[in-house]
Amino acid sequence: MIAEWSDPFNPFNSFKVLRWGEHLEMLADGKIPPHPIVVNLDLVRGCNYKCKYCIWTKRRGLEPTKVPLDLALKIPKFLHDWGVKAVCLAGESGDPSLYPGLHNVLKEFHYWNIDIGFVSNFYAITDKQIKAIAHYCKFAGASIDAGTPESYAKVHGIPETNFEKVIENIKKLVKYKEENNLDVQIGYKFLLFPESYDTLLEAAEIAQDIGINHFQIRPAEIPAEEIKKIDISKVNEQIEEAMKLETKDFGVFGIRHKFKPDFTKKTPKHCYATPLSSTWTADGDVHLCVDLRDCNYDILYNYRKEGVSISKYPNVIIEPIEIWLDPESTYKGISPDMLKEMTEEFRNIMIQNLVGTVNWVFEPGDGVMTLRLAITNVYAKKPKKNILSYTPIGLIRSGVKKAAGSNYSLRNAVMEGELSDSVTGELLGALMATQFGKVKDKDKVTWDEITEDFTVISQRLKNVLQETLEQ
Repeated sequence: MIAEWSDPFNPFNSFKVLRWGEHLEMLADGKIPPHPIVVNLDLVRGCNYKCKYCIWTKRRGLEPTKVPLDLALKIPKFLHDWGVKAVCLAGESGDPSLYPGLHNVLKEFHYWNIDIGFVSNFYAITDKQIKAIAHYCKFAGASIDAGTPESYAKVHGIPETNFEKVIENIKKLVKYKEENNLDVQIGYKFLLFPESYDTLLEAAEIAQDIGINHFQIRPAEIPAEEIKKIDISKVNEQIEEAMKLETKDFGVFGIRHKFKPDFTKKTPKHCYATPLSSTWTADGDVHLCVDLRDCNYDILYNYRKEGVSISKYPNVIIEPIEIWLDPESTYKGISPDMLKEMTEEFRNIMIQNLVGTVNWVFEPGDGVMTLRLAITNVYAKKPKKNILSYTPIGLIRSGVKKAAGSNYSLRNAVMEGELSDSVTGELLGALMATQFGKVKDKDKVTWDEITEDFTVISQRLKNVLQETLEQ
């Protein structure tokens, strides 16, 4: 077995989590820490590479987007005040170097004393960004995964000439760091792919020659049939030779502890580290796990005011559900009949699913909380036929349902809600659910699919309320 590293005290050893003993003690006691340690922040969606094994294949089909700069500049202070210690800018099917205001965002994170990790393909990096990375980041990793232009092009789906440009950009960063006596640690990342694994030693030699600090090797998460194309014995031979290149300023790290000997990933039955990190994508979603951005699971995150026991509120007033069009929706129209039909239908579904969990009441009072719900980010299309033209009046109901499915998209829809004391108005909790299962990947859906999704969401809300009321 080839050693993973010569010095166990390094940034790639998972035991680094032990630094956060207070958080681990809370998890061991069945409690949730008040804040994550690190936030994985994706500023942009939309990539300049076409990597063969990109793990965000589903997200690559989504429209490019980015976090508005004015909002991005508010995030550092928010994380600082929350207690978050670090942020990682690595991108989700989009390289962080493509974000226009990157240098300003890095500076703001540094100002608020948030450690910054930066991972990029380093192709589109600018001189202004290089200076900001050198001054403000704790580490900067270049995702290269190859040691020759030919193998690099095969892995990343781009021209061979990109390889030399990337190496030159890294040299610029190294030079600027050394000239200004800065501390940023620079890494050369090498995932093991069938097309490039045999260039590992060449890559290590390049990394050592241009002044890289960390040469990181790790099996890639690719299909089993592709892993079989990799000669693991040859990988081991190259790692052994690469480790001979180590100096006090250059380290080689072959990450194995998260993988089995055959390079397939170890999958734990339960991950206790989820509350230690949070992943925010460019479209505004918050994911539980950095590795699950591309999975078909619903996102549900909720807030409960500290010190408030919701179990004291067994009764609930369910207010009419609101529907909000996305500000970017090109068509803003929504007929009163359609709005009434949709909101009443959704409210009835909610009431049916909450029966038995809470008591449905109509008047405020002691032990009564108010549930307000809204479906936001709804996109509208101009209907081919005005809904009011349906005759006779008996067809209005069926017409509304048909039009709601064909003229409205819930692809990016979000269900938002809040619970408040019905008398004082004090906020007791808030929740948000996104990625409607049936409709999230479809522009045109049926009314039945919409109501089915809302039924699932309401059932999940019921589960959250049950768990909360039992506490």
